Amino acid sequence: MRLDHNRLAMSMWFENFRSAFWARNAAWYRLLGLCPMLAVSTSVENAAALACASASVLISSSVVIGVLKPLIVREVRLPIFVLVVATFTTAASMFVEAFAWRIYMEVALYLQIVVTNCMILDHLERVAAERRIATSLAEAMGTATGFAAALLVLGAFRQLLAPVFPLAVHPSGAFIIFALLVAAMRWFSRESREADPHVREVAGSEPRTHH
Repeated sequence: MRLDHNRLAMSMWFENFRSAFWARNAAWYRLLGLCPMLAVSTSVENAAALACASASVLISSSVVIGVLKPLIVREVRLPIFVLVVATFTTAASMFVEAFAWRIYMEVALYLQIVVTNCMILDHLERVAAERRIATSLAEAMGTATGFAAALLVLGAFRQLLAPVFPLAVHPSGAFIIFALLVAAMRWFSRESREADPHVREVAGSEPRTHH
């Protein structure tokens, strides 16, 4: 009986991870965090730096908010979320500054404003403050992994196309390449969107760009 319970819990954990990674991918389907994503993804190296920083901030903040949520008053929880995210953002920025100075000089501004990333604040508001820590952690890891995958794919395409398509290194080129990738991703997963209510809900809604 206990074994069945553990298997069910593990299955639910992976389902939450999979849904956050694919069906409700922050970049491809929900269009969250696009400003730093388009600005930093001029190369795989820069994209990886932002992906790691965003993932560490998202997962750490999710755990802390999950632990503190019984003590957080609803009326002031947004300032508390921002304070927690700002703490981990500062730590991530200082870590990159200390161990990857060259990359830090290229992406410093966007590392420092991870605190305003709507992907992170959306997760804290919608999941971490409302659901169990295990569920919140699964979704945080899925969201972070999905966002990192989108960043790395975009960075790889921009870096590969730059020699033959110089516009790829500029913001306008980033929009064009990202739009094509989103279209390709949604075409590729159209059967999943029809089968999965989470994806269908996101795909059917009006796209909104968050900064």
